[in-house]
Order: sequence, then structure tokens, then C-alpha cells
Amino acid sequence: MNRIIFFLCCFLVLHLNSFGEGTAQWMPVGMTAGQELSLMLYNVNDGNERLGTTGCDPDERIYIRVSDNFATEVIYIGMNVFDNTTTHFRVMDPNGTQVYPPSPGTLQPVLSSGSGSTGEGFIANLSEARNGPQEVFGAGGFDAISISPTMAGDYYIEFNGVNSTTYTVPGFGRHQVSFFDVTVANTNGLPEGLGNHTAIDGRLNAFQWALYNLNQGLGFNNVDAEFFLYQSDDSLVISVLWDQVKAGGWDIAFTRNGVQSTGT
Repeated sequence: MNRIIFFLCCFLVLHLNSFGEGTAQWMPVGMTAGQELSLMLYNVNDGNERLGTTGCDPDERIYIRVSDNFATEVIYIGMNVFDNTTTHFRVMDPNGTQVYPPSPGTLQPVLSSGSGSTGEGFIANLSEARNGPQEVFGAGGFDAISISPTMAGDYYIEFNGVNSTTYTVPGFGRHQVSFFDVTVANTNGLPEGLGNHTAIDGRLNAFQWALYNLNQGLGFNNVDAEFFLYQSDDSLVISVLWDQVKAGGWDIAFTRNGVQSTGT
């Protein structure tokens, strides 16, 4: 199965006026606060499907690509959990070793608006999610968690309902994150500071994505989003543009063989 990546080309920057990678792509300008789409990590009603959860299959992971120039790159992360639900996460390196939080086996709580949270890694609202990390884009962005890579390859994020390395299903059978951003930046050999680091597009990727419409009981939101499929064998990039699509919850994935019950 080929990976679907959120990528900001020049057209998207001009059209959407967004910077980071995540919520900015599936909630572009024109979709308003109160009409949020969330990242769906687990839903018992969808056959216990998982995305980016602790111990999930490699095909279900949310990846962050770091290049061979890892010594001059930094990963910035921010999020806000849905409905004040208890959620934790950690970041793993390409070898499966935990790099954040620094203490192995300990997961970082995701801050939420419902708990009145503030602090590093917290995205307070849709505007901050669209603007990206303030360490790169300045005022109007969120205060990001920063991770300095120690090797090249695919890092990945694992979410859990509890502070555990074994995934625990939430009591209400659904697990989601409302605002989410991952930005990989080139440090240009400089410390953090406005204008010092340059965002690198196309580093957040997965074999499939799952989104959920928070307002589906009030009428589905219109979805305007663009996904880019990258085929590694021939370096072909295919764009898929959603224009005013209405849906409740859905996955998006590409395969060479169409829909089938086995295989990739």
C-alpha cells in the first residue's frame, strides 16, 4: 500500500494560507471553528480499526520522515485532545526506541481545552493549528514540543488512552485528537527564533488516514482537503483534491489492487 502524505506545495500555501502539517490540511480556511474534523485513532464501530496507537501494525502508524541531514533538522509537535479525553503519546525513532518523552515506557499527556490546559505542545484553537509552531512561524502559532533527531529515517507517533505501552481502548469506544500538527524544520545551523528555522513540506505521512466529523449530528461539515500520494518505486506524485465533500467518519487510502479483503 502506498503512503498518503499531507504536503504543502506553493499552490496550497497561497490558497489555504497554512503552514504546518496536519489540521491545516484537513481544516483549511473556509471551514470554521465549531466545525472541526478530528484525527480518528480508534473506533469500535469500525471493526476496532486503529491509527497511530501504541503497538499498532507498521501500516497503521503515523510517520515523520527525517532526512540524511538529520543533524540540521528538528521535529515540532502540537495537539489538543478531543472532548477533554485522557490521551497520552510518545515518539519513537526508526529503530523503535522511544525518544520522547525521554524516560522509556512513560507517555506524555496530551493537553486539552476542556481541562484549561496551557503549555508546551498545546494547540489552543484552530487558528494556532493553521499557523503552525511559533518557533518557526512566530506570533499566532502554538508553543511546540521540539525533538532533535539522532538519525535519519521514519520516526512515528504512538497514542494511548492511558500512560502505558499497551493500548487501552477508551471507555466510550472512540479515540480521537481534535487539533494536530507536526512540522519538520531545517535549523539552518541556528537556535530557535523567528526566521531562523525553515519548515520542510511533506514530512508527515501514513499508509492511510482516518478523520471524523465532530458535527455529524448537526449536519456534516464540508471538507476541502488535498492529499498527495507518493509512489516510492517511480517517484510519482498524485494529487487528490476534495471539494465540498460531506462525510461523518472515513479513511482514505490508496492501493494498486483496489478494494479487497486481503493484501495491500
